[in-house]
Amino acid sequence: MGKMTMGWMTGMLVIALGTNAQNNTPIQGNGYTYNLQAPTDWHNDAAAASAQDLNAVFLPTGKTWDNAGTIIYSNVTELDVANGESIAEVMDFDINMYKLSSPTASVALGTPIDINGGKGTAKVIIISGGSDGTYQAIAYVDEKTVVPFVVLTSQSQEDFFNNYAKFKDVVASYQFTNATATMNAKR
Repeated sequence: MGKMTMGWMTGMLVIALGTNAQNNTPIQGNGYTYNLQAPTDWHNDAAAASAQDLNAVFLPTGKTWDNAGTIIYSNVTELDVANGESIAEVMDFDINMYKLSSPTASVALGTPIDINGGKGTAKVIIISGGSDGTYQAIAYVDEKTVVPFVVLTSQSQEDFFNNYAKFKDVVASYQFTNATATMNAKR
């Protein structure tokens, strides 16, 4: 699979810190820290995350960025708090960017995903079709100064539906531990 970063969403280079024995992936950036859990039979690929300028990349066991039909990855965008930017504006921006870059793509709101421990819900958009033929789901988590997001991207509709539960598991595992973002908002 080629380079699939969301450049307009990436305002910073972030380091994926690795994986512990429970497949928990702590993610730290400029002013924030959060954790995600790799789904069963998947692994965190820190080298792929670094190469793609992403916070975390999860791949099916035995697969690489280049040969996986489905990838789950995470990144963060900073909110422009000083100007009152909201998660809805971040989502609208992404939806508009997808419609501009691939006018034939279908973009719809998905069912929100509950975060474990009663920590709220993640808002979801679903993207299908379009010029590159991929199927994607993007879950956005609303924090005070940043919006961490998790993306499921698949090369086929079948792979997308077969792995959607894994995506939901990653999103549900989300744990935010710190937010003191101080950089300029960029996407």
